[in-house]
Amino acid sequence: MSYIIFDVVSVVINVVSVVIIIILILMKLFNLIKHYLALYFSLPEKKKTKVKFLITTMIVILLGYSLYRIYTEINIKPYRYWYQLVDKNPKPWNVSFEEFSRRNREGYCWADRKTYTKEELNNKAIISYVKMELLKMQSLKEGWIREAGGGYEERSYLGRFFSESGCGRFGCKVLMISPLLINRSPVFEKAQKLMQENVQKNIEINQEFSFNLYDKDRLNLIDELKEVNSIEIKDDHDFLSYIKNHNDFIIAGMEKSNIVLSLMFNKSIFIVSNQDKDINQEKLRIYNSGIDEYFPDSSIPKNIDIHDYGVGLYYFFPKKIYLYEKKYTQENGKEILFKNLDNLDNSIYYAINNCGDLLIKPEYILESKWIDYLKEIFGNTKVNWIELIND
Repeated sequence: MSYIIFDVVSVVINVVSVVIIIILILMKLFNLIKHYLALYFSLPEKKKTKVKFLITTMIVILLGYSLYRIYTEINIKPYRYWYQLVDKNPKPWNVSFEEFSRRNREGYCWADRKTYTKEELNNKAIISYVKMELLKMQSLKEGWIREAGGGYEERSYLGRFFSESGCGRFGCKVLMISPLLINRSPVFEKAQKLMQENVQKNIEINQEFSFNLYDKDRLNLIDELKEVNSIEIKDDHDFLSYIKNHNDFIIAGMEKSNIVLSLMFNKSIFIVSNQDKDINQEKLRIYNSGIDEYFPDSSIPKNIDIHDYGVGLYYFFPKKIYLYEKKYTQENGKEILFKNLDNLDNSIYYAINNCGDLLIKPEYILESKWIDYLKEIFGNTKVNWIELIND
């Protein structure tokens, strides 16, 4: 009984203390306001006018900024990546929307005044994809986003100033590897063979291998990157200069301080058309998984047809393989997990415009893959019910 009385007394004391602190703060504020009002009324009339003007200006600026933020949150932020993409292939002022739409549906790029082939679009889309990867790494380094629930979420503006990067010393980089040097590392050579099989046979990669490396000091994937002379790409100009000197390349992404690498071979990158046989038979669905959300969610305005703006005729389809460092023992060497199908990450189609620029969000996936994925989670009955609602 005495414990209960003690707890009640403690709570009452805490509440009273908080109330007293609030009263003291309010009294201090009241005294400050009273002081400045007395000061204001003691000023000459000319100085009063200046003070009024300054206060009015500050109120207008604050209101204007608040209205701008509200407008941005409602009208721009949900469609930020769409507007960025449209700005890269704008309608000429002297062309009607009907003409603009017709030529866009034929694959014309107004910004460059030409129609690109699939091969040309592939080269341009890869550059656009590398820009996106660099932006992702920058946002991780500078604390724009943070890891949350298996994916990422956007930090508040204030949170960015007080957050630490989770990249560590070696993480959050985009690197290039020459396939000519791949045989210097048994780990990367195995990754290349597995990806070749995946592209040829369209099979899932989820295999673990042990590598009895001759050098016991090479205990992580960073040492393997040194073996193949990887080069860090810090901007898209670095990438352009690299591909001018190399016909073939591998893009490596290092996201975290712990060793997890993603590899993307240029021979496993494809441009597909919405007229292609595989796409024609199946519907592309917007992919909102909540996993690996490096960038904030973004939509496309519902009252438009993306084909009118030269988007949706072609899609960029890259396949990746992930390397997870597991453990090292003197008996078995280093264990590496190779995996390419990670929550449909390797089935994502990025919409590109007719100029090869990539739409970051939303991403797309073939409907059949999405349905298969749902069946694994919910079973056939519930998925059929979901399909019925969507139809």
